[in-house]
Amino acid sequence: MQTISYKTFVEAIDRACYTRLGCSVHDLPDYPIRDSWDELEEELALADFAERGKLFINYVSYVIDDLEVENINDANPFIQGVHY
Repeated sequence: MQTISYKTFVEAIDRACYTRLGCSVHDLPDYPIRDSWDELEEELALADFAERGKLFINYVSYVIDDLEVENINDANPFIQGVHY
């Protein structure tokens, strides 16, 4: 696996975002990707080499799942059951 950096993290999220949502992660500026990277970076510091790739994939998947749910909720604000 290539070196895990913020740039590779964002690139992986961007590729997955195009696949799942049909847009770039940069089209969704309100998502705190840097916070997710900071959490991953802390986990990577504690993980052994064999677990680093798995952690990376899991965090990318988590971010994409979160982006998808946020996107659905933004597009359909009344599905959450709150009607104002």
